[in-house]
Amino acid sequence: MKKPLGRNIITGVGWTFSSAVTVRAMQFLVTVVLARLLAPSAFGLFALGTMIITAITLFRDLGLGQSLIYHKTDVQKNAETTFLMSAVFGLLSWGAVFVASPLLAKLFGGPDLIWPLRVMSFSVVLTSLATVPSVLLEKELEFKKRALPEFAMGISYAAAALILAVKGFGVWSLVGGHLAMSAASLIVTWLVAGWKPAASFHRESAKKTLNFGKHLMAASVLFLAFFYIDHAAIGRWLGVTALGYYSIAFTICNLPATNITHVVNKVMYPTYSKLNEDMAALRKAYTRTVKSIAMLSFPIACWLFMASEDFVLGFFGPKWSPAIPLFKILALYGMFRSIGATAGSVFMAVGEPKWVYRLNFLQIAIAAPLVYPVAIKFGTIGVATLFTVAYTTGTSLALWKVVQILEMTVWEYFKMFQSSFIASVATVIGSFLVAALILPSGVTTAIGSAILALVAYPITAIALDKESYRAARSMLSPSANQVYATASEGKVASE
Repeated sequence: MKKPLGRNIITGVGWTFSSAVTVRAMQFLVTVVLARLLAPSAFGLFALGTMIITAITLFRDLGLGQSLIYHKTDVQKNAETTFLMSAVFGLLSWGAVFVASPLLAKLFGGPDLIWPLRVMSFSVVLTSLATVPSVLLEKELEFKKRALPEFAMGISYAAAALILAVKGFGVWSLVGGHLAMSAASLIVTWLVAGWKPAASFHRESAKKTLNFGKHLMAASVLFLAFFYIDHAAIGRWLGVTALGYYSIAFTICNLPATNITHVVNKVMYPTYSKLNEDMAALRKAYTRTVKSIAMLSFPIACWLFMASEDFVLGFFGPKWSPAIPLFKILALYGMFRSIGATAGSVFMAVGEPKWVYRLNFLQIAIAAPLVYPVAIKFGTIGVATLFTVAYTTGTSLALWKVVQILEMTVWEYFKMFQSSFIASVATVIGSFLVAALILPSGVTTAIGSAILALVAYPITAIALDKESYRAARSMLSPSANQVYATASEGKVASE
């Protein structure tokens, strides 16, 4: 390592977070425009295609990337072997989807899904070719370079989707944006990675990689079943228009998890792996990570819950009004997920990937038997509630296991995000009430309450917990204060 580990963490979180926020903000604005131009059914078809492609990607991945990060020896051999396996699995996966697309379309969304699915699924090949160079950048905490493909993805998606939508291509606008995004990521990743593969296959590396990945593979299957069975059930039994409402609400309300926790986990998993022999350092790094995530994600979730009606009607228009109650329920889901999603990185870093599988199994065991009767009787609102309850149950067990691994108490864990929750609820409610009194209802109330909360929240957060606020600030800029640099004294700090 050329730089101290603590400084690498700061830089990694800063660059990853900055790129993700920029790209997701761009995608959010594009989604608002596309929601005005396209019918909800187009988003429903695209959501079904995305669900199937995500399933294939999980099967194709086989935990190869996580295994490459975890193992510290024979990196070049492992990388060469992983690249060959990933490329072969990617091509086979695309061929399987191409052939099976009529059956998949009949099962989920009807004949209109066949060719969009066939075209979208080529992205599996593109992402498989980018896996190894991307993972190697993450392994060495080269997140400044890793941010460049993210920017390229955002720009290419926005350009392709908007141009096609304006020209009236409907769901193909989303398909074109998806393919352009994958192609841009592949090209830029290879340009910045500087890694050159050799056409060699090492049996021992493959065995070691697949042995580590088998638990993650099982976990990925259950992860897919849990996080997409709701989409599949709605598309199958309630129709693609209902799925369009649900998918928009789910995507936006999971912003705290996908744009904050997922981004931070990209940096913290390889970091935890380097600290896994020093439990005190690992515990300190994880504690500061959770505090930072809570400080950033909780106010977003609270605001989405409070401002859902004004937000949906103001930005998306009246045709999206059925999504309003879904926003309220799934905002809570997103808040729980922003904290619960931190557990998996700890399990993998300490060599216990089987716990990811076990917890995903618990969640699917709760939700799967009930999804059909709930969908039929209570519609999308019932499905959203069911999966929020199931995820919260699984998350509670996951965090309890993390507490045991890190040798903490339950109360110490709750204290990590107590002040963030209080500050978020108080600030958002107060800001929304003030905005509702002085501004007309609709988009002006939503924007006004967001501005007031943005001003008031840092003051409230600092008053309640200065340390967590400083840690959260460190994620916003690569040049921020060295919050993590003291995660461990001596060897780790000078590594």
